[in-house]
Amino acid sequence: MKIDIEARSFALTNPLRGYVQRRLCRTLCWYTDRIERIALVLEEVKGSRPGVAYKSRIRVKVAHLPVVVIEESGAHLCVAVDRAASRAGRKLARATARGIGPQSIASSAWSPSAA
Repeated sequence: MKIDIEARSFALTNPLRGYVQRRLCRTLCWYTDRIERIALVLEEVKGSRPGVAYKSRIRVKVAHLPVVVIEESGAHLCVAVDRAASRAGRKLARATARGIGPQSIASSAWSPSAA
């Protein structure tokens, strides 16, 4: 599982890089054999509200499934990363369940003629 992290409009420090990697690994560790690449883009967003908000965009390339893209924002960078990682984990769980389900049903020994 390869993780690419890109920070736009601010510097990506080593502690922040470590936090993001740990969070993604903890959330997506169940799918390491299926995940080919994770690309994470972090950026500051200046909106209509006072202060700075952060946006986190995760793209997960999974073998034999469409690319999973999640985008989250929050007042703090860690909040945006946590939300995006959690959503990516849930979305991968649904996608892999759908991807595995029909194959296991189709390959089962039961057939309509046997009933």
